Amino acid sequence: MGQVRRGLPCTSVETRIDGAFLNRTIAEQLNSLKVECTIPVPFGRFATLKGLVEGGKRWRRPTEGIDYLETRWKPKLWNARHRFIPIEKRVRRRHKLPFPAILIMGCA
Repeated sequence: MGQVRRGLPCTSVETRIDGAFLNRTIAEQLNSLKVECTIPVPFGRFATLKGLVEGGKRWRRPTEGIDYLETRWKPKLWNARHRFIPIEKRVRRRHKLPFPAILIMGCA
């Protein structure tokens, strides 16, 4: 990252990683490097977040059929809060698994 920042100082760095790799160390490292990232969050590992999403009162609808809820949240063992954006997509047939929340870091 040091070489990228020196060579392209005005460029923002973005990445998307698989939810299987989401952990405190990776999230904090990306945050400290000021890398904007998107990571699907598995509700099975973050039951508290799932409860927060299910009880969410500030859902927004940017387009028909898609709602999102934006919150800053800190998993119990993490050091800092991060921006989480759960997304809900309505479809005609029911999926067996819920759509995951998305962790977006580095954005205002």
